[in-house]
Amino acid sequence: MEREMAASYEPKLNSEIRIFESSDEIVTDLAEYISQVSEISVKERGYFAIALSGGPLVSFLRKLCEVPYNKTLDWSKWYIFWSDERAVAKNHADSNYKLTKEEFLSKVPILSGHVYSINDGATVEDAATDYEFVIRQLVKIRTIGVSESNDCPKFDLILLSMGSDGHVASLFPNHQALELKDDWVTYITDSPQPPPERITFTLPVINSASNIAILATGVDKANAVHSAVSDSSDGLDAAAPLPARMVQPTDGKLVWFLDKAAASSLEALSDDAYQQQHLSYASSGSASGDEAAALSRNHTGFPCVGWTILAGRDAGASGPSLLSDTAKCTAFALSTPVARIAMFDAEFITWRAKAILSGGGRGESPASTSHGGDDVHDAEPWNDGRIPQVDGGCSSK
Repeated sequence: MEREMAASYEPKLNSEIRIFESSDEIVTDLAEYISQVSEISVKERGYFAIALSGGPLVSFLRKLCEVPYNKTLDWSKWYIFWSDERAVAKNHADSNYKLTKEEFLSKVPILSGHVYSINDGATVEDAATDYEFVIRQLVKIRTIGVSESNDCPKFDLILLSMGSDGHVASLFPNHQALELKDDWVTYITDSPQPPPERITFTLPVINSASNIAILATGVDKANAVHSAVSDSSDGLDAAAPLPARMVQPTDGKLVWFLDKAAASSLEALSDDAYQQQHLSYASSGSASGDEAAALSRNHTGFPCVGWTILAGRDAGASGPSLLSDTAKCTAFALSTPVARIAMFDAEFITWRAKAILSGGGRGESPASTSHGGDDVHDAEPWNDGRIPQVDGGCSSK
């Protein structure tokens, strides 16, 4: 397959970070997040194209197999893909397809004809070529959307898990696969983790998705999380950005799902500094009086309905996102001057929910498939030129 150099990737801060006390809380919030994206996609496009990863991620989908989701989601509109797969037989213990089928697909009524796995009887190179061909055919008939910025496929949601080395999908640090910009699917034969042969989505395809979620749990991910989301250049390898850091949606939105252990290396703020940042946010014109009161009131880290970190969002474009009631308030910040922390109590959440449902306010749902996250203004005031606009890559073949 043709290999070309991609544009350099720097952090693009249209992202959100959610941190939870336990894995069970992540499972609950992730199910609601996927449900919302699915409902939006089906309503606006008539389809929901989702790409999964293997490993621990699949076990975090278990709540979707339970009431109410197994009864209320329109499973007939779901189309399943894999952002990466091991070049092994489908019944092999290392197969992402096998794991996903046993723990998820066999428990929900997704049509078998809507599940697109790789050709396990082909060489890894041919399997990658075949998988890209299948995706291209589905893009032509718009079962999978197409990016407004390039000709890349625009999956409604790509779910990724991050390894302790910062890899996502089968894109590993310092690997030449990170440099591809025209291929949609590629292959590797030298994975640093077994098995060595794999296929994987390329970065331009991942970054063209309407919604991207990255899951990381455990203290062994803490350094990689810090390197991936912070504004500093230190980390596991300052000379080479981690693959997870290179995930920066072109038109969509990125959400991180972390437990406290994975987030432990991120900088904590003192109460005074935390309150000062919120008061600064509230007085900057980005928040209404009600929001300012809520923000300044909740700075001590006590439990509340939810919290989120918003980075790189124009104040006029969006505001705090709604979280499930499982999240907890925590004094926390990124080491970047443009990161903002939004904290809110039950009264504020209720007010914000009413504003969203009535079409007002600046709250936001996951990036829609038709708008592709276009609520973010083209001229973002937070981008002072230090963060280059990335060429999304991809080309028609």
